[in-house]
Amino acid sequence: MRGLAIVFLLAFVGGAVTLCVQNLGDVNITVLAWTIEVPMYLVAVTGYLLGTLTGWAVAGALKRSWRRATEPQTQ
Repeated sequence: MRGLAIVFLLAFVGGAVTLCVQNLGDVNITVLAWTIEVPMYLVAVTGYLLGTLTGWAVAGALKRSWRRATEPQTQ
């Protein structure tokens, strides 16, 4: 099972590296009045990391809410 996990991890990393190497062009990002020019791979990596952190936060909040809702009430 560990070998299968390593294969999937290597496939994911290989795909991510390919994405970064193939998308070296710059992208303009505009927020309110500011515009910055960043490489496309940086946008992809940042989006992935923000999505991962957001997913962990939501999963943690749901887990805590479920635990609080199902624990017996003490008086």
